[in-house]
Amino acid sequence: MEVSVCLLLACFLCPAVCALEVDGAEGGSVTFHLQDLKGEKLGWTFNGDLMLTIKLGEPPDPSFYDNSYKSRVTVPDDGSSLTISQLEKKDAGTYTAKNSVYRANFTLRVHSVLQEPKVTCVSRNCSANGCRYVLRCAVHTPGIASFSWSHGEQLDAEEPELVVEEKQPPGELDVLSYTCTVQNPISSRNVTVSPAAVCTENATHSAATDSRSFTGVISVTVIIALLILAGLLAFLIFRGRKIFNPPMPEAPATEVAAEYMTVYAEVGIAPQDFPRAQQNDRKKTPAPEVETSKTIYSTVQNMAQVDELGGSTLGC
Repeated sequence: MEVSVCLLLACFLCPAVCALEVDGAEGGSVTFHLQDLKGEKLGWTFNGDLMLTIKLGEPPDPSFYDNSYKSRVTVPDDGSSLTISQLEKKDAGTYTAKNSVYRANFTLRVHSVLQEPKVTCVSRNCSANGCRYVLRCAVHTPGIASFSWSHGEQLDAEEPELVVEEKQPPGELDVLSYTCTVQNPISSRNVTVSPAAVCTENATHSAATDSRSFTGVISVTVIIALLILAGLLAFLIFRGRKIFNPPMPEAPATEVAAEYMTVYAEVGIAPQDFPRAQQNDRKKTPAPEVETSKTIYSTVQNMAQVDELGGSTLGC
């Protein structure tokens, strides 16, 4: 009580050293109210930089030195208040209203609106006498927040983690529920859970995740093995074709092949060339095993080439 009185007295006697703390929500608005305002003009600064000046009256006449505030700053109550809308984290800081006879300071803190907290199971140990659970409450919202655990009207803990001792044997229906409450200066959220249900759900989810991870690893391994096998098979097929199918020698040019040709002819006496009487007479007819014909061959040059070279043409 004495501390509060001294603080108020210090703010009254020397307002320059006293700043009123104001909390605002990100995306929301905040209003600074001035008490016992004096003077005809007023200037507002943010962290020492001039934002705007106001000519007090009905209505007040503001002049902005920082145009970034022009669309989201208003001066209601004939200039004795300043409202900032669409708050951002960068708006947090010290705001000062002053003139030659008046001064007031405000410290603005901008907070995010809390999301719903989530409870996870840190550990579970069960025996014939009961179970021991450790739960953890967390919220994915930046900034400072306070945590508390309770069941019914009883406060169990004022921290993110809670230890629960249940004496009933495992497997029996859990009827106890615990509520985690998270707060910051501009919002409050809570969630109620059953320790046994949370730990069972987390265990099932972890098992399913591990199974999917193992299946994914096996699938990738099989695909890599198949690719390696396919590459090895293609290499062996390519090597086999080179071994069993050597390149064929090139054929001689057409002009050279056509220059010479070999002619074969068989010369002799065929049996049907003898008279019938002579054919019946073995003495006058050669024996079958006796060679009666000869094969002759000769290489004949292309007659067109002979004609071109020698100017002569062979007869038939």
